[in-house]
Amino acid sequence: NQKFVESSHANAQSQLDSIINEMNTLKQLFVQSQNGALNTTNYAALQIQAEQIRDAIASQMTATDGSGTAIFQDSVNQVQIEPNLMVDSGVTFSDAFGSSGSYDYSTSSELYESIDNFVTYLGEKADGASTYTNDESTVSDGLDNSFDLLTQAQQRSGGISAQVDNANLAITDIGTQVAASASALLDTDMAAATAAYTRSQTLLNAAQAMFAR
Repeated sequence: NQKFVESSHANAQSQLDSIINEMNTLKQLFVQSQNGALNTTNYAALQIQAEQIRDAIASQMTATDGSGTAIFQDSVNQVQIEPNLMVDSGVTFSDAFGSSGSYDYSTSSELYESIDNFVTYLGEKADGASTYTNDESTVSDGLDNSFDLLTQAQQRSGGISAQVDNANLAITDIGTQVAASASALLDTDMAAATAAYTRSQTLLNAAQAMFAR
């Protein structure tokens, strides 16, 4: 169980790290888009960059591991990693990307929609529009909320990984103690131990006889 949980969360954290970095780039693009000196050509260039990041993130949201299992599934199981300690077996799709979408409908997720709104906003800027489907505040809040959701999912996953590490250490300690006990038993001189036991038993019998008298 520990190895499974460790691998599952390692895969999730790797994807989350990459997506968070891409979200940081998107937030930087948004800051650039607020520069009043930009022209329609500049906005078109920013739109292309944002589209490329959106599509890359969309692919990462539905990524699979080496066995073909989705890294971000719609639901996960509770797994026991040590006595009386249960943890999530992975990171759910909704925990990472919002409750609106699912693995099969990833483009309906809050994360994808927030990025797509930004792409649309840049496209309208590139077209020289005076009004926008989503204003600057809406676009900025959407990107920030999605970023916060990702970092929270990453932190929860990291916490579970730390629990697994601690459980591994506990099991290692137990294994060391068992190995030491086994070694002590295997290294025992059975002839000497039997002789010592016989002497002890003889003394005990003599003491019991004296006490009876």
